[in-house]
Amino acid sequence: MRASKVVLARIYTDRERNEIVLPADADERPLLRQYFLNPAFLAEFIHMHAANLTHIGEGRLVHFVLLNMARAEEWGAEEEAVIAHEFGHIWLFVNNYPAPAFEGKADSCVAIQAGDAVQHVLIRDEMRRRGIDFIPYWVRNLRAQLEALEAGGPEPFRSIPVCRQMAMLTQWIDARLGLSAESWEDYERYELAMARSFPHLREPAGEIAGMLRGIELSDLQRYTAALRAVLLKMSALAATPSHSAN
Repeated sequence: MRASKVVLARIYTDRERNEIVLPADADERPLLRQYFLNPAFLAEFIHMHAANLTHIGEGRLVHFVLLNMARAEEWGAEEEAVIAHEFGHIWLFVNNYPAPAFEGKADSCVAIQAGDAVQHVLIRDEMRRRGIDFIPYWVRNLRAQLEALEAGGPEPFRSIPVCRQMAMLTQWIDARLGLSAESWEDYERYELAMARSFPHLREPAGEIAGMLRGIELSDLQRYTAALRAVLLKMSALAATPSHSAN
């Protein structure tokens, strides 16, 4: 069995220089630095509150949980929920639930979002089982997104990079699977704002959420089949010329 370790690292940003700063005492810093030299990974990370990376090589596993401290104000006192969510991805990995590999290419974001859309269902279930209250953090994020959409007005979706569109699709799928008008007072407003801003994502969000809702994802075979189906759906959507940013 390969040795493995978990590394929790807080990643800072020098705002004056607009540069990522890796703490000098970060465990596995040379290995971590390799990822931050990859433009595709960096482009995704700056939009995240946190990220999970699993490095496989040299006969061992290293699981990185990375907190994007430039966005710490957005999670406020809910850091436990942020970290617990990322540890959920590690929990799935060690229990042999696969996720599409991040290959470091410009379109690798599709693999990340497809994996998240499926894995988040199981992570939410496990967090509930463990008594971790993640709903306040989740709703806080969605409300911020809702307010931004309403304040900004309808933005042509073709002007938004495909990776951001796929991230919004996963967010929408998550909301449809885990929330409702009964559990969140602004749910209908969110639905309307998303449909107005991302009309091309409404149908795939409904299709993917409907498919995942009807599958027992704790069953590894069904999970793997669902993951493959979501990845194919998102890849096809991202490759459609009419959905690409100019």
